[in-house]
Parts: sequence; C-alpha cells; structure tokens
Amino acid sequence: MVGGQVVANCMVYRDSDRPIVTAETVLPHTADGERLVEGCVRRALDVLAARGVTDVEFDGHVSDPHFLPVWTRLRPTGRWFHLMEVPAASSV
Repeated sequence: MVGGQVVANCMVYRDSDRPIVTAETVLPHTADGERLVEGCVRRALDVLAARGVTDVEFDGHVSDPHFLPVWTRLRPTGRWFHLMEVPAASSV
C-alpha cells in the first residue's frame, strides 16, 4: 500500500487441480511495480509452500511490464498458452 491505497496485489484461487496465482499492479506505471509484484508473488508462494503445495499455475499477461519479468525469473516449466488481446471496435 502507498498512501493507504493498494498498488499491487496477488490473488490465489482454485479453479483447477493446482492453485492459480495472479499478480499485478493496479496501474501500469506504478513506481517500483516490478519489485512490488515480486514481493506479492514471493509471499503467496511462501504461504503455499508452507501448506505443502509444490505446483501452481500462473495467470498473467505477457504485456504486463511488472509481472512478466517476475514470472520469467521463476523459470517456469510446463505447458503455457498465449491469449491474444483484441482491441474493442471503436464506435465511430
């Protein structure tokens, strides 16, 4: 939190066999965003490890300037897929 406002978060939920971890900043230009996201991910993984969880899935965007570097440093293994972002048509 900065000035009483949440600026980064990490959510862990079950939607499959393994927990899914999603982490991001609230705004794309958050100061120290990468460090904040990394802290959130580390905390989530520490809690999961303490509970005996050894495998997780991540849900994030390769266009996220803060999540992608953190995810890459984790050296993930396994299957992944890339969803394309299609901009909404303008109503001109």
